Amino acid sequence: MTISGYMEQVALHYWGEPKSRRGHLLRWGNKGSKEVNLKKGTFYDFEEDLGGGVVDLVRLNEGAQLASLPQLLERKFGISRNMERDLRPREFLSKVFHYYDEHGELCYQVLRYEPRRFIQRRPEGDEWVYKMDGVQPLPYRLPELLANPDAVVFIAEGEKCVEALRAHGFVATSNHGGARKWRDPLNKWFRGRKVVLLPDNDQPGIDHMRLVAGSLADIADEMRWVDLPGLLPKGDIADWLLEHDVAELRDLVRNAKPYQPEGGLEIVDETGDDDDDTFPIYDLDHLRRMPPVEWVVEGLLTRHGFSVLYGEPGAGKSFVALDIALSIVHGIAWQDHPVQRGAVLYIAGEGVGGLGKRIKGWEAAHGLSGRGAPFFVVPVAVKFREQEDIERLLKTIEKLDARFSMVVVDTVARALLGGDENSATDMGLFIDACDAVKRHTNCALMAIHHSGKDVARGLRGSTALLGGVDASIRVKQDSGVVSLRTEKQKDAESIADIHLEMVSVALIGDSTIVLDQSMDQLGGAERLTVAQALALQALENLIIDLNEKEVRVQQWHDAHKAKAPDSQAGARRDARDALQKKGYVVIDKGRVWLGDRA
Repeated sequence: MTISGYMEQVALHYWGEPKSRRGHLLRWGNKGSKEVNLKKGTFYDFEEDLGGGVVDLVRLNEGAQLASLPQLLERKFGISRNMERDLRPREFLSKVFHYYDEHGELCYQVLRYEPRRFIQRRPEGDEWVYKMDGVQPLPYRLPELLANPDAVVFIAEGEKCVEALRAHGFVATSNHGGARKWRDPLNKWFRGRKVVLLPDNDQPGIDHMRLVAGSLADIADEMRWVDLPGLLPKGDIADWLLEHDVAELRDLVRNAKPYQPEGGLEIVDETGDDDDDTFPIYDLDHLRRMPPVEWVVEGLLTRHGFSVLYGEPGAGKSFVALDIALSIVHGIAWQDHPVQRGAVLYIAGEGVGGLGKRIKGWEAAHGLSGRGAPFFVVPVAVKFREQEDIERLLKTIEKLDARFSMVVVDTVARALLGGDENSATDMGLFIDACDAVKRHTNCALMAIHHSGKDVARGLRGSTALLGGVDASIRVKQDSGVVSLRTEKQKDAESIADIHLEMVSVALIGDSTIVLDQSMDQLGGAERLTVAQALALQALENLIIDLNEKEVRVQQWHDAHKAKAPDSQAGARRDARDALQKKGYVVIDKGRVWLGDRA
């Protein structure tokens, strides 16, 4: 008997005759609350939110222990021990998570498949649409949050963790999509709430909670970050609760200090006095608890940092700034440096001429579409010395209602219009205005500036600018190669020089220049396009995460789409095909692994 035959036999035994048959799909109950896929040999019970294969269906209905299950399978259904492996489905729907709005209406679902894969869908009439275009993201279990307005809200990564917390009586939530997928529309549901952040024990999990913390910094009444002692690498709160008592978790929350993304600490007066005429004091314990540096571009730009990108006219400064900005907007690594995805505001004080063409060229080179990407341009100079202009700029930013990762000021000279670059006073006003903008936006600010006649002497104008920035990056151009050197980096060690090559990209009836890693930077290796590099990175990360030498092709496709969510399907497919032709990957019988050239 085939897997479909056994699945039908077992389903009929427990559930009787199906209410409907549509090809290989059998359904029972009201609105198809139980479903069997004969082709895949899987079932799903939507009332219990459980699914699996033939053996799982028997276990669900019998409640059999592992020791007695083999005998039961053979006695009732003629399924021997040797047959059990053949009856395991390659993939099955294991759980459905329902996202409801504030009125209790179902807005969308997250379907979890084993081995670990997630799909989102939304109802449209009597059908399901497997696209989330135009869907406003919601916190998982939103009605419970609203029904318990005074309860502490636990934020975890993933619906599984939320369910584990709920089982112990906690009010908990998460966002759909996993790590780094927290979106601004979620923030409003946490206004005035007390929040506990529970990161997974891996870098994506930590980065995700930092993203959440930054988003809720001015929204939540209080946030506490809890690191779970004894949690294994890549573990989460659901894993931890299997080995630890709930009372221990409550103690950890109770003893955790309020968390703030910027500085990470509340203001503390160690003297115990309530007078307002003393300065706050941090002792060594407070300083040890301060969070690590939060990077917008790892090793280069910090969140809340003020940097200056400078060089001679024609050195490629604007090309570099635009390259960084668009990488941030799309959430792809900038020249192998991870970025924190977010919106970018570009103040084009020297005009927008040619900017659109450069963006089109960048998108073509990366195989991406900028449609809907949060990249905003102010097409006029903003006078940073004038309070009125700064207030107008801040109102403009508020109106955009986006979570910014970076603001670009192009250039310092245009921002100082009417002022004197050599005046410490005027430059001080510019620095103060930049600080106000980055505080307001809670993001990095990069200013583009010119070097003096003597490049070796650094920034043009008053030395106050160099003293006021957190990072200074020099840009040079020689024979089509643009070089970046970090000359000042306040919060970390300076990174190695970066060398980028100016590459021509053909457009319809025109062409433009984009930046790509030089052959020297690559150590003489064959250059991959950015789109190909992203596809290769997606496969490498997937193999590491699953601890497998090979994975299913579909898993790679899904991971690639998650790596480059704004890319076009055709561009992603072309990139993967190119990697196969070049020998970077090998595909055979629905499996894929790294080739000799990778």
